[in-house]
Amino acid sequence: MLKIELPAEVPGMTLSNTVLFPHAILPLYIFEDRYRRMVRDVLGSHRIFLVAHQINEPAHDVIDSEPAHQMATAGIIRMCSHNADGTSNLMLQGLTRVKIDQIVSDEPYRTFAVTPVASTCQSDTEIELAQRQAEFLKLVEAKEKLGSTYPPEIHSIFEKLQNVDMLADLASHIFCRDDSERQKLLETIDSHKRIDLLMKNMRKDVASLRLNRKLQGQLNDDDIPSN
Repeated sequence: MLKIELPAEVPGMTLSNTVLFPHAILPLYIFEDRYRRMVRDVLGSHRIFLVAHQINEPAHDVIDSEPAHQMATAGIIRMCSHNADGTSNLMLQGLTRVKIDQIVSDEPYRTFAVTPVASTCQSDTEIELAQRQAEFLKLVEAKEKLGSTYPPEIHSIFEKLQNVDMLADLASHIFCRDDSERQKLLETIDSHKRIDLLMKNMRKDVASLRLNRKLQGQLNDDDIPSN
């Protein structure tokens, strides 16, 4: 990915069910008036805005109606299609983690002062990276055998990744479905710890899928009453 300079202040969206990771692609449907304005403005400048995961249970003394986790991801619009009704469909690609320092303004849309946050990890040798890729892909295969479905090219994509940081972020984006766990992964700055945490969660998924299959007697859901 090309190195892109991040502005000190960027507009952003606070979403309740979305966590964006660096490197990942997030499709978004833009329909609110404030975000239509935001998209028009960023398309005319740096094409960058952030996505922050909304805190679902804010503290009682929090006045903010859309409280956001402090760790978010700034992304760049790679594609945008405008619809006749004024809405838009776009593809946002994550660029970097950012720490939200403060809300600069709320009108006409929310703008944040941010500080970029770089991942930390020691460089992997080719052998170490290959070992991590192999361990991760075994978990993917285990989930597939237990009924999970992924695009057929998923194995070749992850085999070709050249660093554990990208592996950890893209894998977290694709394979972690729980929003609270996704936010934990986003906040885990060390790449090795992040991929280890993701694989720990995936092992739990595999164990849960195996238990469900055992309890069902390997029958389809429709046949459970016959078990």
